Amino acid sequence: MSGMKLKLGGKAARIAAAQQHTDLIGQQVATPVRRNEFADIAHIPVDSVRPDHDQSRRLGVTLEMLRDPESVTDPALRAKVESIIQLADTMKSADQRNPIEVYRDGGVYRLLSGERRWWAAQVAGLERIAAKILPDRPTELRLKQLVENVQREDLTTPELFHGLRAVVEEAAANEAPITGAIPLGQRVGLSRTAAFRWWSVLTGPSDVSAALEAGHIGLRAAEAAVKIADPEERAAFVEQARQSEGSVEDLTARRKIMEAAAPPKKAQRGRPKSIALGSVRSQSVARYVMTKVLGREPADVNWDDPKAVTEAFKAMLKELEKELQTK
Repeated sequence: MSGMKLKLGGKAARIAAAQQHTDLIGQQVATPVRRNEFADIAHIPVDSVRPDHDQSRRLGVTLEMLRDPESVTDPALRAKVESIIQLADTMKSADQRNPIEVYRDGGVYRLLSGERRWWAAQVAGLERIAAKILPDRPTELRLKQLVENVQREDLTTPELFHGLRAVVEEAAANEAPITGAIPLGQRVGLSRTAAFRWWSVLTGPSDVSAALEAGHIGLRAAEAAVKIADPEERAAFVEQARQSEGSVEDLTARRKIMEAAAPPKKAQRGRPKSIALGSVRSQSVARYVMTKVLGREPADVNWDDPKAVTEAFKAMLKELEKELQTK
């Protein structure tokens, strides 16, 4: 493919001549293939292409990994490396079926889509690769990338968060800000529930979004964490979620019970120094709460006796109060 020459005449020759002035990248001229309504299609030098490091989906591969796949110990990353090597073998023996997509960025071509094919071309030792060339950076690049990534394969939670945040930032830079969960859902195709969850994290405390982007917690835990106003309580909740100490529902229930059992931080004159936790008529509710908080069902409790259940519940609250006072 690198030595490929095309004989063009008439209109095609004029197009090729015009491209001689615009396709110069790093003193190398792209070999024109064809032209469509939106972009030029050409064979461009592989080493003139640069990846987009702000792309939401990140392959995480390097040439060193591709040249020595045995050194990759992570199973998921190893699978990516092996699939790229297989693609490289195909590209050596057959014409490239789908071009990559790039745009001109100063003296290089910036990759829009087709990162696997670009890596495979390097492994295959190809000098040139077929590419759809856009003259400029697309206005809604991050939105376009995110939609394509979601359609082609599942993104991880951190990758999806990164992509959504990039879409919101790009919209603001284009003076068309996304102002809420519903506009976000409409823009990227999220369900109403998912849009509100993501929006709460995108606009919530930075410590929560950082934990989610680092892969320490999931979306449900992040959604619950942003509702906690106190930074210390929020940090404790995030740490519990990171260590997977129970489901999000269990963690939330435990936090609320412990908050209710905790003594006031500062007693005020003329007001009670204790907290009334309310009452329930059903022993099964108290049994459920106690089991969730303690992580087990309390022993030696007659669940048919309201008085016995009340005493057991009070004993649990006293234990929680002691636990908080010792911290």
